[in-house]
Amino acid sequence: MTIPTRPLVMPASGVGRINLAPGAVSADPWAEPEPQPGPEDGIYDVVIIGAGPAGCAAAAFTARVGLSTLVLASPADPDEDLLGSHEIDYLPAIEEPITASQAWERMRRQAQRVGARFIDAAASAVRLEGRVKEVEEEEAHRCRAVILAMGCGYRVVESNGLVQAVDHAPRSELVAGQVRLDEDGYIVCEPPGTATSVAGVFACGDLADPDHQQAVVAAGSGYRAGRDVQRYLEPGL
Repeated sequence: MTIPTRPLVMPASGVGRINLAPGAVSADPWAEPEPQPGPEDGIYDVVIIGAGPAGCAAAAFTARVGLSTLVLASPADPDEDLLGSHEIDYLPAIEEPITASQAWERMRRQAQRVGARFIDAAASAVRLEGRVKEVEEEEAHRCRAVILAMGCGYRVVESNGLVQAVDHAPRSELVAGQVRLDEDGYIVCEPPGTATSVAGVFACGDLADPDHQQAVVAAGSGYRAGRDVQRYLEPGL
């Protein structure tokens, strides 16, 4: 049985532009995007938990191809080390160095411009089994697919009165017991894509990658997760 979704909107070959480079936005990159309404039937095609580089990239893809997309942006998004004042110049389509916080803000606005809806709230509970899933913050949101992009924090230890952040710690507590995790708490994806052990649930970014932990790599995996969701909802694409 095919899961009903909104029709996909893709420009014909040679007509229009699809710009999915992280942070690449048209017109004024600081203009306030129009607020996006929820789906008419009350069921989103995809809810993305996390709004760091991976979550924003996934949202830019899914919204661009016409999937109704909701992003829950926790106060912890993105990771603390991304929001520093240091300049970065390694993201595609960024010609001049910009601060990490500026890069993240552009990624978010890019996703909003193509139709993703953002709510500044942390997910408090999820129910991932079944064809229609549910993600809660103050409200409950129903959806056909979920992308997990909560990123990593730090394991903190105290020694001789000094507090040190010693290692990345995946923020997987929300889904522990529902999707498969490795011994360190990272989400295990089914190769070669971003699908988890639960049908219709995908993971991307640092949360599913203990080896790289870089914004540009996380953004790439976010696009991949978005494409995997599209294929899940529309078999044959």
